[in-house]
Amino acid sequence: MSFSAITWASKQKTKTANQKLVLLMLANYADDADKCWPSKKTLSEVCCMSKSAICSNILQLEQAGFIRVEKREGTSSYIWLNTGVLQEDRGCPVKGQGVSVKRTGGVLQEDTNLSYTLSTEPIIETISVDADFDAFWAAYPKRPNNPKAPAKKSYLAARRDDVSHEAIMAGVNAYAAMRVNEDPKFTAQAVTWLNQKRWADEYDVPAEAKPVAQASDEQLDTLAAVYPGHIGERDRAKKLLAAELSKGVSLNEICVAADKYKLHCKGPPYEDRRITPSMIEPWLQFKWREMDAYEFCKVGADRIRTVRPIKVKT
Repeated sequence: MSFSAITWASKQKTKTANQKLVLLMLANYADDADKCWPSKKTLSEVCCMSKSAICSNILQLEQAGFIRVEKREGTSSYIWLNTGVLQEDRGCPVKGQGVSVKRTGGVLQEDTNLSYTLSTEPIIETISVDADFDAFWAAYPKRPNNPKAPAKKSYLAARRDDVSHEAIMAGVNAYAAMRVNEDPKFTAQAVTWLNQKRWADEYDVPAEAKPVAQASDEQLDTLAAVYPGHIGERDRAKKLLAAELSKGVSLNEICVAADKYKLHCKGPPYEDRRITPSMIEPWLQFKWREMDAYEFCKVGADRIRTVRPIKVKT
């Protein structure tokens, strides 16, 4: 770290705040000869910018004469800060030193036409506040009427107050886990959650819920083979079938009830009546046990009569 370089950088008037930030970080890494060689990954992390933004700002700083870039193959470039300090004042040789041999107010006349080539290196990791907010928004538990724009402003304000993205994400993940299976309309709005700094709260995260039991595909197909209706949502049907089987009922008993229901829907052949069977899900949930209350009588080889006993009032 060169305190003189930082002092110089803090007094420079750049066109944008991002340029000033990059210049200050370069000065922070500079040695006593005002030379530094931080990688673009390092600069992107400390400046909270993408690598492409770092390259763009370095190019603009070089074109404005604040720095000079000396590219090196296979490693980070040397970046010289044009602080305007004479080389001989440092006791350094003139050749190879990236500063002016005369005082020029921080601008090297002979270097103003140098260019900094933007890196073609693929940006694998984008480090930006916008991307961090997108990650926060994706993790925040869903609720109706949850405006995104004010939440982003509050998120950015928290980051400006030196609250780390990791701290916010740890809090929101805990909050989201606590809100599982809860009514979403009672979930706090994201902007309220951020303004109240609730990432610092302690949440009672429930133990991981056990997965809902499901019947096997084979069991459902066995029932569907004798059921007169059709399956709506297969996963829901398997859950409902598993719920009935968990009560000690056998699959065969449910299949017998399905066969009775099929006869009931057909109606007697000597009556002009056909009943459209319901889907298997509501039948499993509400109706299948009613089949025990029906009496099924065969009248002849192809005649079926179904009678539901009338309850006698007592």
